[in-house]
Amino acid sequence: MSLNRIRLFLFFLLTMSKVYAEPPVEVISSCIHSKAIRPSVTFTELASPGYVSEDDECKNPFVAPIDDNSSFNVGAVNCSDGAYLILAGQRLKLKDAVNKSMNHSVTPGSPIQAQDDWAEIDFNNQNYICVNGSVGSMGNSNGIPQYYIVENALGSNPVLYFYFFDDDILKM
Repeated sequence: MSLNRIRLFLFFLLTMSKVYAEPPVEVISSCIHSKAIRPSVTFTELASPGYVSEDDECKNPFVAPIDDNSSFNVGAVNCSDGAYLILAGQRLKLKDAVNKSMNHSVTPGSPIQAQDDWAEIDFNNQNYICVNGSVGSMGNSNGIPQYYIVENALGSNPVLYFYFFDDDILKM
């Protein structure tokens, strides 16, 4: 094989790994089960977020620090243009999450509730935030789990993913 073909092949491998990057199965499974599924995974439950002051555009904001000594906050808020996850002061629109739902009738955007479970997951020197909650807070949607996972949560370029695994549900 020529040197140029080898370089092209290596370039292809390196770029494709970046394009198709997503949270590994160890992180997703730990988020679903609310515990580390392997010794190489660190799972830390986060404090329940508390409500903070509202503004005219956004209602029911709640945030919590990742740890007692941190000014890095996580939380959620519902605004006139959609629901957001709050991460270190920036807002990630839930509707823009990478949709990994097994049921394509259920898409990202359902608001995160204050009672949802929050966790920090560390795996392979990468950090993630896991939000494990229900599709809705009342009626038939209460208790049907949905998951938001933020990859590179403590870094400068976080990526938000949405997971929904029940293929028998139709979203109204």
